[in-house]
Amino acid sequence: MLLRFVCSWGSGSNPWGQEPDNQFMRPTHYDGMLEVVGVTGVMHMGQITSGMRSAIRVAQGGHVSASYASVEHTPV
Repeated sequence: MLLRFVCSWGSGSNPWGQEPDNQFMRPTHYDGMLEVVGVTGVMHMGQITSGMRSAIRVAQGGHVSASYASVEHTPV
């Protein structure tokens, strides 16, 4: 998960992407919104940086609350 307030990231790449979307507004520097995007791993992050893919759009809002649960993995 990436929580971002700026339109570009890393070497100037845009994880939100340029594709239009009916579910979310297009982000700008002045909208006061935070964008939450997901990545599947390091390979996905490299593809975003190279412009081959976009991140997975998760949420957009003026206030974001996040929590996580820890799960213990027991070998079988």
